[in-house]
Amino acid sequence: MAGLLDTIQSGAGSIVEQVRGLLGMSPTQAAETTPAEATAAADRDYIVNFIADREGHIPTARIPTRGDRLTVGYGHTQGVRQGQTMTEEEARQALSDDIDSRLPEIRRAIPQYDNLTAEAQAPLLSEWFRGSLVQSTATRRLINQGRYDQAATEFLDNREYRNAVRRNRRGIRGRMEETSNAIRNMGNSVR
Repeated sequence: MAGLLDTIQSGAGSIVEQVRGLLGMSPTQAAETTPAEATAAADRDYIVNFIADREGHIPTARIPTRGDRLTVGYGHTQGVRQGQTMTEEEARQALSDDIDSRLPEIRRAIPQYDNLTAEAQAPLLSEWFRGSLVQSTATRRLINQGRYDQAATEFLDNREYRNAVRRNRRGIRGRMEETSNAIRNMGNSVR
């Protein structure tokens, strides 16, 4: 994202042309791509990078923490076999596929999801991916009622969050706090 901002600030071409260039599109692809498609591709890259950064790449399948499922790549758990390996490129594709499989669920649960900025979508999808937002029906109800402050507080009123340090899962707290802040700011995150 920093590269995009640097390019935009340099004033070289239109924003759409800059995004197309940063996404590695050929001139033919760029000519056939609408501004909405270019924005959607940039948003998708942002979300994939966001989740990949927080999940971390696991090259050989393992159970990351006690009580988790066998995991490989960037949080991929479906059909994983002991000893399975995944390159970063394969892991990014698996993550993209995992995101695609979860999007219909989150869109049903949070109807305004597609109207949010990528900066708001990413933490919500990240926690949907992890399961915290799936399990918190009260949080989703409050989000859908537009009661974002209450939803943010409710999201952290969670046994997993409270017990993270004791269970040696400190990293979960930061991710959940990041999502809580995104929920709190959802009223300002609509496109």
